[in-house]
Amino acid sequence: MMRTSESQTIEFKTSWRDEYLKWICAFANTNGGKLLIGVDDNGVPVGVKDSKEWLEELKKGYDIEITDLSMKAFRLFREGKYDESGNCYEELYKQKKDIYYMDKATEMYRIAENWEKLLETSKVCSKKNPDNLLYQVYQAEAMLKTGDEEGALKLLEKAEKSAEGNTYFLSMIKEFYKNYGFEEEAQRIEQKQNQ
Repeated sequence: MMRTSESQTIEFKTSWRDEYLKWICAFANTNGGKLLIGVDDNGVPVGVKDSKEWLEELKKGYDIEITDLSMKAFRLFREGKYDESGNCYEELYKQKKDIYYMDKATEMYRIAENWEKLLETSKVCSKKNPDNLLYQVYQAEAMLKTGDEEGALKLLEKAEKSAEGNTYFLSMIKEFYKNYGFEEEAQRIEQKQNQ
């Protein structure tokens, strides 16, 4: 869900109609504004069917540039440009100081398998939200992928201790161990969960 709602300067529309040019003119003649296409009235991005083709067709008749960074990040995500989307979310974090955007950047870098950037962003998220052990698991994954197996295992042991009694996080850590061939560590958690 987006972190904004409709106002005198923000309007959401699920699809484009040429009649929305009136909105754009109204914004241009007042204090400015944003018309967000592909967003429902509740601020939920729903996307635009065949968005790339639609945008190219629309651009032929108008001088249009997507300047809203959150919409640009979402568009890049939809186009499968995860690194670029992550960069946009990181920039939004720097501008707005809202950890939500760094969380999204972390998600994008993980999908992109950009382990260096995942390591950076998961550290920031873990520092800002130390109770969410998911970030430590992501950080350990990035460490493992960049050759720091020892550091990854130490971090996961620390996360495992923090997760004591939390079946969700323990299961997540156990699955990580299993997926990366650390059977002994996975069995240790299994034993804890069965006690």
